[in-house]
Amino acid sequence: MFMEKSEETLTNWAWNIIFEKFELRKHDFKSKPFIIDANEIKSITEKEGNKLEPRLVCYLDNSTKLPKILAKYNLFILPIENGKYALVQGQGYFPIEENKDEPVVEHTSKIPFDLLTLKDRKTESEHLDYFFHSGALSDFFGDNSLMLTFRGKKRTSEFKFKVGEVILNASGVQTEVDAGFEGEERIILVEAKSQHQNNFLIRQLYYPFRLWLSKTKNKKTIHSVFFYFRNGTYNILEYRFNKTEDYNSIEYVRSRKYKIT
Repeated sequence: MFMEKSEETLTNWAWNIIFEKFELRKHDFKSKPFIIDANEIKSITEKEGNKLEPRLVCYLDNSTKLPKILAKYNLFILPIENGKYALVQGQGYFPIEENKDEPVVEHTSKIPFDLLTLKDRKTESEHLDYFFHSGALSDFFGDNSLMLTFRGKKRTSEFKFKVGEVILNASGVQTEVDAGFEGEERIILVEAKSQHQNNFLIRQLYYPFRLWLSKTKNKKTIHSVFFYFRNGTYNILEYRFNKTEDYNSIEYVRSRKYKIT
């Protein structure tokens, strides 16, 4: 029976239905994930009175969006093929380590004229473009050779990885970066947000890392970056994966806060 929105979000409702349908309380998530495809999600939710878009049901980019039933069993969702998802147990999210005592760097913009088209910045891409053109990204990496070379969606090739002790295979998964920069020695992959959040889904950095590692054949160092604008400052945090095939090998490297003048 469909529950009132005031009691439970549609996503909560959908995952409760899925849990009951497949008896997932009995599933041994420690040994293997549970695989579900988009058509099953559509069919199940439609049959129960409200057909939902699978992409929205499965897009949980920080832990506050996790349905209660998934949080209870320490589960999170990863796409593994086009239209196919794995329900995995373990650490799916990583905290954003904000050092409140870190001084704000006063950065003088290197933009030589007034950019009218970036004057009213609201979206993450607008903030990120301004941050780059001001020279702040080059300052953070100590690299004046950086160029904006790509952004948007691409599909991965096939790759294998593990979450905890569980092995997964992904192929043809759509992944996205808000901006990709290349310099003489490095490639920088940026996940940008227009506001602060307490954590992020590791996949947002890990899948693009695997995609571009495969494409570039280790010819340049790949840097994974989380970026957001808050209270008049630009916040950039760098992460790395210590083991290529380990989803949970993510490690915080460093961060900086910039105020651009």
